[in-house]
Amino acid sequence: MPKIKENVTLKNAPKKITEYPNTNIILYTNGRRSYHYTVKKKGLYSQPSVLTYTQGKNKYKIPDYYCVETTWGRENNKKTVKCSINYIEDKPLFKIMYGTNFSEVVQSNISSTTVANEVLKKLFPRNEKSLISGIHLFGIHLRTLEHSREGKRENHPQLKSLELCDRSTIYRRQNKFENQIKERVQIEGAKIYGEDQAKK
Repeated sequence: MPKIKENVTLKNAPKKITEYPNTNIILYTNGRRSYHYTVKKKGLYSQPSVLTYTQGKNKYKIPDYYCVETTWGRENNKKTVKCSINYIEDKPLFKIMYGTNFSEVVQSNISSTTVANEVLKKLFPRNEKSLISGIHLFGIHLRTLEHSREGKRENHPQLKSLELCDRSTIYRRQNKFENQIKERVQIEGAKIYGEDQAKK
């Protein structure tokens, strides 16, 4: 009996398959459902005074300027939605677009799970008791994206001091820092002037 219980536990253990950022595809399964994410905008974390966390014991950081397309379900029940988070007046607004060409929209500033279950009712009106995790639908829990936003690697070894680095290493760090600054400026500009204007 103990061996059988152990096998079930391993089978249901959460798994993540990805080569992000070499690809924008992330596959995650928690034993009950599998989620296929296509990352459109990895987002960023706001300054500490504004940054909001999810409810519950895990307290995941909620990113700003974030967007993924999420696919889940099997065969005829397979669905794809576009999930996005943008901070409005220092509070996250959770939005899900669904339907043909993502023409239908549901949004909420309460929580990701609130808006996720509203969409679930619309997609599966006959299954009124069905529930889904907003954290999983939005992919807020994905450590790969968290590490990317924070500039960490998956195993994030400590960086060598500049005094011990050669010129090429210093150049790569400088170039990475410049790209991070450009990305942040573009994101903030898009919020103020609109995405089309910020790209000019």
